[in-house]
Amino acid sequence: MDAVRVRFAPSPTGNLHLGGLRTALYNYLFAASNGGLGGSNKKGRLIMRIEDTDQERTVPGTVDRMMKTFNWLGIAFDEGPDVGGEFGPYIQSQRLQHYRQYAQELINRDASYYCFCSKERLELLRKTNGGYDGLCRTLSQRQINKKLLQGAPYVTRLKVASEGTTVVEDKVYGSVPIINKSIDDQLSIRV
Repeated sequence: MDAVRVRFAPSPTGNLHLGGLRTALYNYLFAASNGGLGGSNKKGRLIMRIEDTDQERTVPGTVDRMMKTFNWLGIAFDEGPDVGGEFGPYIQSQRLQHYRQYAQELINRDASYYCFCSKERLELLRKTNGGYDGLCRTLSQRQINKKLLQGAPYVTRLKVASEGTTVVEDKVYGSVPIINKSIDDQLSIRV
């Protein structure tokens, strides 16, 4: 069997809650049941990655409190911000340049696009539409260049197929068909 890598990826927006602790515990036990967490033949690895890209909501000291809680519970991570590892850094805000590089690659391949919509417009769409309407998907290169030169804030969005059905193979539910038009163009990175 290939190595099993499971992660716990909390956002440091407040104290660790019971649902987050449960997820970390499940992942810890899954890694342990796959030969991880001790011994020389570690096939199961437990990774912590801090999802701190929403800096406005980040609460200082949260990560330290989480780590103290996990230490108290005896849950040790094989890789993470406190122990390092081969695939670091394990704090997302320290990986932004890496993410930007791949976001640009997706734009270059026409698999993604710049979205300049305001937070207010997106919030209104969430309330009325349920999701993003694809407005910026049809911007011309000239319009995009103008907004970029003006320093307009943007995100990048993945171009999700609007026709047909995508089938996801789930270990619990089996084949799960998803009607593509029910999914809006997903945000890939905030810049």
